[in-house]
Amino acid sequence: MVVLYMCKKCKRIIYAWNPVKGDSRGMPSPSDIIRMFNGKCPYCEKPLEKPKLDDIKIYRIYNELAIEKGRIAVEVL
Repeated sequence: MVVLYMCKKCKRIIYAWNPVKGDSRGMPSPSDIIRMFNGKCPYCEKPLEKPKLDDIKIYRIYNELAIEKGRIAVEVL
């Protein structure tokens, strides 16, 4: 599963977290991402805020092989 954090205004991906890379700290929270970018989108400089439940989208992605399935969760900040 890959988690993408996107700006609500410009819709650009500001951070991608992939557990396959072996990050021992775990998935960063929206608050961690907001702190990482000093509270502003690095592209449009809109203030980032914690997503509401309706802002979080989960998509199922299918690869070419039916056995390999993945998910992408998108949090819009």
